Amino acid sequence: MPKKINYQEIYGNKTNDSFAVIEKPGIYNGRLIAVRICEQDEKFVEEGKEPKKLISFLWDVLNKSGQSCHVYTKPCTISFTDKSNLPQLFKNVKKLKKLDDYLDLIYEDGNVKDIYASLSVEVTDKDGKFYTDIDKIIEFTDPTNQAVSKITDWDKKIYGKECISIDYNPKYDPDADQVAESDDDLFNRLANAD
Repeated sequence: MPKKINYQEIYGNKTNDSFAVIEKPGIYNGRLIAVRICEQDEKFVEEGKEPKKLISFLWDVLNKSGQSCHVYTKPCTISFTDKSNLPQLFKNVKKLKKLDDYLDLIYEDGNVKDIYASLSVEVTDKDGKFYTDIDKIIEFTDPTNQAVSKITDWDKKIYGKECISIDYNPKYDPDADQVAESDDDLFNRLANAD
């Protein structure tokens, strides 16, 4: 005979709704976790050509409830023409005309700076799954009391593949057992893995 249902025991085992997500597009506060280099997705590589190396920025974004969500910018080439996506991403913060401008903005003494910013986050809802990305850095802001959240294996991937290289903000140690003060954002990271 089956035993009686213990709702108190089951209630603690929540599903995806327990993961922090960003459900609406808007301006959110965040902290730079890492700069990541990946190869261009194979479906965009012209036949007979090598995949391009692309750059993406991983941010620790706080949703409206103050929970940590790891969100990245769409990968783009490292170029500084008028139509390049990299300078467009940072145009509100600094005009990037050359590689040295970019390096001065993001790095200090060879390390990724601990940058806080207001970020424009886009959200796409596909069948109840939220796909997020950062389309613009609005402005750099003063540091806040935002806690450092844990780095996961999903943070080390773009398009579902391992990154070629990653430069971490020294505050975010990928080998440490960091625990976020808010819920981990596994659901959002899974959505961003495509």
